[in-house]
Amino acid sequence: MSSLENSIVGARDFLACRLRRKINDQVKITNELQDYKFDESKKSYIGVISIDGNKMGEMVNKLSDYKSHRQFSRAIDSIYLKAVAKAVNDHAREELLHITPIVLAGDDICLITPAEKAIPIAKQIIENIHKSQDDNQEDYATLQKVLRQNEPLTACGGVAIVKVTYPFFDAVKKAESLCKNSKELLYRNVSPNGTEEGVQSASFIDWEITQGQVISEEGFETYVKHRNEEANFHIKPLRIDQTLHYQEGTFSYQAFEKMINRICRQIREEKISNSTLEQLKKHMYYGWQEYQLFFDKKQTEAAQLVIAMVDELFKEHQVNTTYGTIHDPETNTYTYILNDVLETLPFFLQKEGV
Repeated sequence: MSSLENSIVGARDFLACRLRRKINDQVKITNELQDYKFDESKKSYIGVISIDGNKMGEMVNKLSDYKSHRQFSRAIDSIYLKAVAKAVNDHAREELLHITPIVLAGDDICLITPAEKAIPIAKQIIENIHKSQDDNQEDYATLQKVLRQNEPLTACGGVAIVKVTYPFFDAVKKAESLCKNSKELLYRNVSPNGTEEGVQSASFIDWEITQGQVISEEGFETYVKHRNEEANFHIKPLRIDQTLHYQEGTFSYQAFEKMINRICRQIREEKISNSTLEQLKKHMYYGWQEYQLFFDKKQTEAAQLVIAMVDELFKEHQVNTTYGTIHDPETNTYTYILNDVLETLPFFLQKEGV
């Protein structure tokens, strides 16, 4: 074995050792991607999770001496490691969970999990970091020098869902790119003079499902022009620490989770079928008029049930939707809320054994 191979094996063992002390027996650390494979009758996918803390450079710049830097680094490292361990332990309560740690260095996390667990685990890791003030009081106390009073730690994440056979390095880069894309939403409110006065502290998550083997493959375009209207097919990235389902152009993860859970329940109860959902998704791409006619003329009961669920969910938060869309009259843009939900749904159904 070469010195490089020895170094890689040593690094893997070190990461595994750090995490193993904090996980339960239901979590199995593996370096073999073959462990994520199903039987030959099913397509096997993995989820590559990338998480990065927000405003770390800004906080470090507030520290004036080596001792403070060291204490800060140790506290961040402890908080993030605990956040990962708690998330994977919670998701391994009912069945064995395979995970593969790639990076566990301070606020920089990269982890492989089964595809159907990846988005919920990433979301929970970020939530655990956000709640670290309650769960890690000793570590959090160390950060008081660089945080405003009662200010929570926040982080952003990206999840690349790819086939087990997908090139490993490309999958990691894709997850990192999605994480970076989430972070860019923090800078929506940068003031006109270029300062960061308007930058808020928030946690976002983005993901992408890649069916093929080529990294250049892209999903359906985010914005598509139909005659005099624009169609927006994505509600991602989602804000995790947002209570309102929709606010100032941003959707919450909470709303996404509720839609997923309700559709899963309707499928289990055989009130809707996969073919209905496929038909619904197909009509989104035909433009608003065709989409509207799908409901007005065909009166598909199952599709109406799904759309009614979406409209009622957002009405709870005083957001007006029509057939599961939000319309911006200024730009004549229709945002189709369900597209991201339906694309991700198979992995959540698999998670529930449906």
